[in-house]
Amino acid sequence: MLSGVLGLYTVPVHSFFLLSAYGWLGLQALRRRAWARLGRLAAMGSLTVAGAALLYAPLLLVSGPGLLLHNRFVRALSAPEYRRDLLEGLHMAHHLLALPLVLAVLLGFGRLWYLARQHRLPARQAWLVDRLGLPALWFALLPYALALALRVQPPERTFLYKAQYFFILAALLADWAAQFVRWPAARLRVVLAVLTLVFALSQTWQVYHQEAVLRTGLGWQRTAPVVSWLLTQPPGPVLAPELLHLFLVRFYAYSGQPARAWQIDDRPRPGVRYRYLVRQTGAAPDAGRLRVAGPPAFQNSFLEVFVLE
Repeated sequence: MLSGVLGLYTVPVHSFFLLSAYGWLGLQALRRRAWARLGRLAAMGSLTVAGAALLYAPLLLVSGPGLLLHNRFVRALSAPEYRRDLLEGLHMAHHLLALPLVLAVLLGFGRLWYLARQHRLPARQAWLVDRLGLPALWFALLPYALALALRVQPPERTFLYKAQYFFILAALLADWAAQFVRWPAARLRVVLAVLTLVFALSQTWQVYHQEAVLRTGLGWQRTAPVVSWLLTQPPGPVLAPELLHLFLVRFYAYSGQPARAWQIDDRPRPGVRYRYLVRQTGAAPDAGRLRVAGPPAFQNSFLEVFVLE
C-alpha cells in the first residue's frame, strides 16, 4: 500500500500498474468467492487513493485540479490527436523492430494456452501457463488496453515494468520449444551467442539512431536563441502552450539565467497579463482570448515569439 501511495504521488500513471494488480487479485477473489479477501483489497485500494490524495492536497488547494490534470500525459486526448500520436509512435524505429517479436510471442503464448486447455501439455507446463503465464499476460497487456480505452498517452518509460511480464511469456515459450530441440550443447551455445550478438547490435543501432535524432532531427537546441532573445527584451510572463516548448524554454531559461524572475506557463493563469507567446514556427497563433501584436517579433526554423497586446 505504501509503494502504491508513493508511486501515485511520484508518477501519476503508476495507476496503470495498480489497476492491473488490484484488478487481477480482485478477479481471483471473485472467482473463488473469497469475500473477505475482496474486502481487504477494496480497503487497501481506498487507503492507497486516499494517501495519494493527501500528498496531492497542497497542490490541489493552491493551484486547483486543472493544473494537475492538464498534463497531456494524464488527460484524455481527442480522437484525432490520439490517433496521430499513436501512428507516429508506431513508426518509431524501436517500435518497428520490436512489434514483430511482440506479436510472435503473444501468438505463441495463445497457442500454448490452447494446448494447455486441450490437455496436450505436460502437467508442469500446463500449470505454469495457468498460474504464471495468464497473470503475466494480464500485466503486460492491460496497461495498453486502459490507455486505448481512456485515450491517454503516458510516457513510454512508465510502461517499462511490463517488459518483465513479456519476458515471462517468452520464457514459457522457450521452455516449451526446448523439448522439440535435440541439439548438442555446443550448437545450442552458438545459437544463443548469435542471438545475443544480434540483440546487442540492434540495441547499439537504436542508441546511435536515437542520439542522431535527438542531436539533429528534433531541433531542441534551437530553443536557446529564443531565450537569448527574451533576455534582450523587457521582462514579462511567457506563454508556451505546447508542453515540449514549455519544457525547453524553461530549461534554457532557468539553466542560463537562474537569477532572473521567470514566469513561463503552458496556459493562462488568472490575473496574469502575458507579454510573450512562444509557438511552433508556422503554426497558427491561436491562444484563445490572447491577441498578438503583429508578426512574430522573433523567429527561427523551430520556434517563433509573438508579443501580446
